[in-house]
Amino acid sequence: MTNGTKKPKIKVRKTSSTTETKKKATTISVAPAEIHVTYKSDFESKPLWEIRSSGYWSEDKRDEWKKEDKLKTPVKGVFLEIDSIKKSKGLYVLIDYKGEKKWVDVGKVKKGQKCETIKKKRKCLCNYLLKYQHATYYGPQYGIRGSAEVKYEGKTLDFKLIAVRYKTHQNGKLAKGWPEVKGPSYIGRMLVAPRYKEHYGVSAVIQVIGNILIHPSHYPSKLDGCLALGHDFSDYGLKSREDSRNAMNEVFELIGISADKQFKEVQNLPLWKKPKFIINVIDVRSHSHIEKVEGPKEVAVGCSAVFKATRKAKDEKTPELKWLVKDEKTGAELTYYSNTKGDTLTIDCVPDSWNPGTVQVIAYTIDPSDGVSLSAKVTSTEVGKFIALVRKVEAEYSVWNGENVLNSLRRCSIPSNPDPVYDDIFWQKMYGIGPAANVNPKGTLKQKDLEALREMIGHTFEKKVEKGIAKDWFGYDVAMGHVLTGVSAGQHRRSSVDMAVELKGILAKPLGGVVDNLYASTISGDLGQSAVEVNEGRKTKYVGPESEATYAELVGDIDGFLMGNNIDKVTGGKSLSEFGDKGIKLSEVLQKYYCMCNSSKVCAGFRFEQFSKEDMEKLLKETKEFADTFVYWTEKKERGNWITGGIDAFFSKLGDSAEKAVEEFKGWLKGKEKEEATRNYGKKS
Repeated sequence: MTNGTKKPKIKVRKTSSTTETKKKATTISVAPAEIHVTYKSDFESKPLWEIRSSGYWSEDKRDEWKKEDKLKTPVKGVFLEIDSIKKSKGLYVLIDYKGEKKWVDVGKVKKGQKCETIKKKRKCLCNYLLKYQHATYYGPQYGIRGSAEVKYEGKTLDFKLIAVRYKTHQNGKLAKGWPEVKGPSYIGRMLVAPRYKEHYGVSAVIQVIGNILIHPSHYPSKLDGCLALGHDFSDYGLKSREDSRNAMNEVFELIGISADKQFKEVQNLPLWKKPKFIINVIDVRSHSHIEKVEGPKEVAVGCSAVFKATRKAKDEKTPELKWLVKDEKTGAELTYYSNTKGDTLTIDCVPDSWNPGTVQVIAYTIDPSDGVSLSAKVTSTEVGKFIALVRKVEAEYSVWNGENVLNSLRRCSIPSNPDPVYDDIFWQKMYGIGPAANVNPKGTLKQKDLEALREMIGHTFEKKVEKGIAKDWFGYDVAMGHVLTGVSAGQHRRSSVDMAVELKGILAKPLGGVVDNLYASTISGDLGQSAVEVNEGRKTKYVGPESEATYAELVGDIDGFLMGNNIDKVTGGKSLSEFGDKGIKLSEVLQKYYCMCNSSKVCAGFRFEQFSKEDMEKLLKETKEFADTFVYWTEKKERGNWITGGIDAFFSKLGDSAEKAVEEFKGWLKGKEKEEATRNYGKKS
């Protein structure tokens, strides 16, 4: 422990007899006092300046400091450094002077200020105290703030406490072999004691009060640095030397030293008779070896997230770093798939079970309570929300396999809107399967959930507003119903479906093209329909807004096509028709495709690049065939007798329209591919 002076200025307290005074002075070491220390927080201060300057500059005069701009108002006092800049003429320090930031010229270091240890070729840990021409510099403080209870013979004194670390604050001066520690609020020395080091494996510290050695009877391993007591903290340490000195005078009086004579008698006692203190340390600081955790403040469901921990010190003996993710509100531990490399945590794919809310990402070495955390808000795209709703359906209809869920969602016949979306006779014949089961509210699956699903599946326009779409991580609108039709085609791939035969007895004129159901269910279906609409004069655009092939539909078509065409890849060799280990859920297929950390190129991140590799001649053929099919399929319903000028001429013109639709699509696709290539997504193998 330390105080603010070598010898306390104590008023002599009159006692009943000199004998009693002498007895206290010579026997005081018999009953050690107790100091109960609680370490609460680490602290680091800026350097302190005791300034004697003739003037200052305003903050905006940085790097100028012209003589004519200097305000010749004397600056005197002790100030914390805000900033400093070294110039050839001296050092300029920015301080807070009467509530405003001012620059002060402290001059150069005075001659003869070289560290004594350097002169003696000893290692100097820092130049703690340096005198400049117009100021005295005190180095920054690194230490611990806490509290202390001093107990002796049933009495207790409470103090604020700082532990200034010896390794940081040796000022170079040596007094009888003891490194001296000084500050505006304390003074003390510390000594390496071999006998303590032998027992505890650390360099023990013998504290000095003036010339009185007060050393612990038991040296705790957590004792760190020079302890100083006081009543109030400051930004630099304790409030003042006087504050620290008064605190120590109270301690002296508590153990019976209340007069200069007693003080001198104790000074002359042999070491083993000097006052002793049993120091007990409770450390409630974080013992983490980690300084900070860096990473995104927001993480998106279906995307990867990378967090990096910075250690306080590079040490081979530092324990291995561990990670924990918790729900900030409930404190529940969250599960995730990740890999760790060094001190970096990469979450492969943020699960939608994290959403909505905020998570704490904690890096620690021993216990999570001692770790360092970073809070991250969990966000979700509309596609992510769609997948979360699919999981709800799967949870409540657990007896359904992935195929059952897919077909029922494609149908999306719900109580509030029972008309099937993509499961009427046309679609049933396209896939060669019967009607799907309806999905109804059940358990946690509410009516509003089903309505939300239908809102993203059933593509339509309401008052010129496009419905049946969901925005993905890249900001693209995706017609989710078209995604489902593509996956269904992958499940029931039929490369040559004669719709004339399939629809025989349904149409008035059972004619039409032979189509590949994957193309017809996705991209060529919309382009062929668009060709018909333009050919009949109902539309003027082939792709994009105000056409029968909107951009959202085309993106959904591409996604559905890629998943359907690569069904084995997106399912990982498993089957939507199976249960258990051989089966896979629809939500898992969608999550894998739309996850931003997908290791495959068959994913939303490379949709345009991947589709551009498909056979465009086949696309054109399939578009023409579907246009024919669409004409006959809709003829019975709404067209009436619309063919004029001969059927050959009509279909020739329709073929030209299909070619234009495909060419316009290819131009749009090329632009999107370039856009995709320049996006900061990273190339996947």
